[in-house]
Amino acid sequence: MAVLTRFQTVAGYPRQPATTCAYNRGQLADAASLELDRVKLLEKFEQSIERLMEGTSGSLFRQSIQPAEIGKKLERAMLAQQRVSVGTAIVPNLYVVNLHPKDYAQFADYREGLARQMESWLAQVATERNLSVVDRIRVTLNEDPDGKRRNPMVTASITDSRPQPAPASPRRSPPPTQATSVYRVEPPENRRSASLHSIDGANRGRTFIVPPGTTSVGRSPENDIVLDFPDVSRRHARIDCGRDGVRVQDLNSTNGTRLNGDAIRVADVDDQDELAFGGQRLVIEFHDGGRR
Repeated sequence: MAVLTRFQTVAGYPRQPATTCAYNRGQLADAASLELDRVKLLEKFEQSIERLMEGTSGSLFRQSIQPAEIGKKLERAMLAQQRVSVGTAIVPNLYVVNLHPKDYAQFADYREGLARQMESWLAQVATERNLSVVDRIRVTLNEDPDGKRRNPMVTASITDSRPQPAPASPRRSPPPTQATSVYRVEPPENRRSASLHSIDGANRGRTFIVPPGTTSVGRSPENDIVLDFPDVSRRHARIDCGRDGVRVQDLNSTNGTRLNGDAIRVADVDDQDELAFGGQRLVIEFHDGGRR
């Protein structure tokens, strides 16, 4: 029986030299390295996709801009421009969102309502983070022909340049139209008017005039007294100043109306009473014989 040496095969041919095995190991190492590089490339690609969805290149994957994206940029602008003050930080209250014309067209039919929603959102962010503003938060959506598609640009600033209300014109008694007409002029001491003084929040120190007659209070700009805060309903309450006194009525608001801390539906108020519409507290002061 023939004895095989370690350099022979069964057929009598010499085996491949040992360098072949080393060559195979080198091939395997190169293949593993290529596979690792491929995995890393995939990871980088996935990360780039995440950045693209939030950056300007996201236009490759999105057909339209979402309001939430605008809200996120507004929040970032607010937090990025804090100014340290006494016991708190002051943040911008005036925001301008510049949109590409095609993006602006998406919101053209409801841009005012969307702006009010963004204002409420920013007010909520400021409240939760214990931040302050010098005046009510305002958001404006503008069309920018030079803007980039699906990339809203936000500018924010701190300003208290609130337009001053025009002075009230003096009331005049209408002249009699005919000699036989009967017109009774109410004595000045019987006419009722008042003012509301805000004692906390962003409106602290601000005064609202409550003239004789009916005055509406709420978040909507259509009200006589506008309290633009998330906890105030669009049509929150009404105040009636008449010859017999001053009365406040809640208009089925979400967060209610309180008189000196007590929830009310309809109640007569007196001089220096505290009224709260949602979380906004004000003190009423009577004028022109309004004290009961």
